[in-house]
Amino acid sequence: MDVSTPFGMLALPPNLGRGRLAPVQRALSWCDELATLSGTWNRRRSKLGFELVREINNKTLAIDPLEAACLDTGIKVRGLERHHLPVTVNGARICIIPERQRGQDLHTDLVASFILLFSQEQPPHAFIPKPLLRALFPETYRLSRHDHGYRPAQYGRRVEISEAFSAHAGTPHEAIAYVEAMPPEDWRILRDYHPWEEDIDLAIDLATELMDDLERPVNDHLWIMNLFRQYLPHVHETNMLPAYVRFIYPEIRRQALLEYRPQNPDVAWEHLLECLLDEQGELAWLAHQTLQAYPELHASLMAHSKTLYEEFELNTTFARHLLAWLSRHTDMDVALEATMATLEPHQLGNFLSSVRTYGEWFEQVAMSFLELPFEAVHAGLVQCSATNMSFNPFDLWLPLMKNGSGSLKLTILSNLHRLPDEQAYQLLKLGWTSRWRFVIRRTHAIVEKHYPDYPEKEAMLEHGLQSAEYWTQHRP
Repeated sequence: MDVSTPFGMLALPPNLGRGRLAPVQRALSWCDELATLSGTWNRRRSKLGFELVREINNKTLAIDPLEAACLDTGIKVRGLERHHLPVTVNGARICIIPERQRGQDLHTDLVASFILLFSQEQPPHAFIPKPLLRALFPETYRLSRHDHGYRPAQYGRRVEISEAFSAHAGTPHEAIAYVEAMPPEDWRILRDYHPWEEDIDLAIDLATELMDDLERPVNDHLWIMNLFRQYLPHVHETNMLPAYVRFIYPEIRRQALLEYRPQNPDVAWEHLLECLLDEQGELAWLAHQTLQAYPELHASLMAHSKTLYEEFELNTTFARHLLAWLSRHTDMDVALEATMATLEPHQLGNFLSSVRTYGEWFEQVAMSFLELPFEAVHAGLVQCSATNMSFNPFDLWLPLMKNGSGSLKLTILSNLHRLPDEQAYQLLKLGWTSRWRFVIRRTHAIVEKHYPDYPEKEAMLEHGLQSAEYWTQHRP
């Protein structure tokens, strides 16, 4: 079974569960949105589909989200081991391994974080893995003959800059004047390598002054945020983040929106309402998701979201997120039907899984989508029809139960409560006669828990014993 993704078709192993596929698809969508929003990445055809590339220090940096998805779904990728990221520089693979405590993260989630890091014009060296630093900046980083780590070749220059700053910056006023007079490259070295923890008060005073300079680069403001987060967390929460959620740089707004969680819902509404108009749709949705967490704001958020959607109705990612959220709380069928007709298959699956419909119109639309050869779309049809009480979804689910993947069968089996018993029995038989053992086991569990009077229970149990023997003797 192949599924459509923003980076090409992903071939899935037959025993992959829906619980594994869904987060991989979400991560790939995130990779696509981050790369598109940043404007830094280009797409280039790869062996599997499309990879993302950008130029940095006259080197071609590439990352392949589809290769990461293969690793997450149990597919081997030639030349790439599990727990490594699919990164190349000028076509050569770079060995990048997540931190030990991140070993359980999806490769695709880590790739999304990588895309975000390198969406900055000048990614901070402190956050770049050392093997990649050496590949991108060989003139600055080299392998020490005394150990297996990388050391900056210009270590002496860093010490020189740091000592000169300490000698001339005895007061906050002197520190600010000195930094403003520094060449940009010297300031970047000082910012990233000076031991600021040895004089936190001076560092905070300097950061406070620099924060008001809107022309300073993104990394300066990330450094400011890091200082306050680490040493003055209360000020960071109550002063820094509210200011940065509406900052001029989208990278800074995004980081602030990811962190900002005020305890008072009225404060959250005051500070985040304007963010719903962010020109970056992903950031507007981040603000919306934060406001959703406050039950006290639900009525206001509903009214404002509906007005927002009606005034700025566009076929954008944010509009689709907004429409999906509204549909789970009120009837938005007219807008849903119009939007579904405009979506590409890789967009349609996630959209169907996130919306709720109410009218009979969806049955006809859903039947027409059965012709699309995309499992994500079919899974979305099942999930959406399971909550639409205006029609019986049996005719929609029956062909999917007969011909769909094992993970799709599990999705249908988990929603049998929507059907009369006689129809549920037909789908149960297709479950326990499946060629996939995990589907058979799940069907047995559903019968035991929800259908104790199932008329073919004995036949099901006998078949289960036979299938276990067959599987043991004939498995690959």
